[in-house]
Amino acid sequence: MSNISHWNDFLQDKKRHARYPESELVSFVFINFPKNGNILDLYCGGGRHTKFLAENGFNTYACDVTTSGVEHTKNLLQESNLKADVQFIKAGDDLPYNDNFFDGIVCYGALYYATKEEIEKSAYEFYRILKNGAKAYIKVRSIQDYRYTNSIKNSKYEIIINEQDNKKQAYKENGLKCYYFDKEEALRIFSKTFKNIQIDRFSLSHENDTFLDDQLLITLTK
Repeated sequence: MSNISHWNDFLQDKKRHARYPESELVSFVFINFPKNGNILDLYCGGGRHTKFLAENGFNTYACDVTTSGVEHTKNLLQESNLKADVQFIKAGDDLPYNDNFFDGIVCYGALYYATKEEIEKSAYEFYRILKNGAKAYIKVRSIQDYRYTNSIKNSKYEIIINEQDNKKQAYKENGLKCYYFDKEEALRIFSKTFKNIQIDRFSLSHENDTFLDDQLLITLTK
């Protein structure tokens, strides 16, 4: 099953959707994005961050590569009487937005499901659609993450999730092809277009510190 087919199936079940925005994203948005600014939720998934942006006064745009994600995001907004421009996009295509249009972008926990080529292209697309001085906030998984440790490795960064413990969240993602990061790889990809790059780490251990969720939080400023 392809990554897109997996997420199309996953997003059809509302019970599996995360409901609330992530706290570190909320803080970043309020500190860095201008009120009433044009903000893009790139690869919006089930729409929780799209809803958060729309209900807090931002001119909200969202897109996803799954039809079920787009449909659920639209329904979520309608249920709350909120508005946003939500579009379906094809993986690898140019983003359907004008140059220098956005005051901010969030791409949270999604980019690592793309291919190396798609991720490298995204660096140029982020730069193209952001206004001067605007920021993109990206969360990706690092090679310190437990899913990477237990994976089948096609290269240093290209992996297939292969979790044997059916009690762990990664078990549900078995077979998915992902692209994981360290700081050097993040800089290699994004420094081709961005000069101002900040990379922080967000880690959370589980079960008495026996395994680790580990992500990089990347801020790109145009």
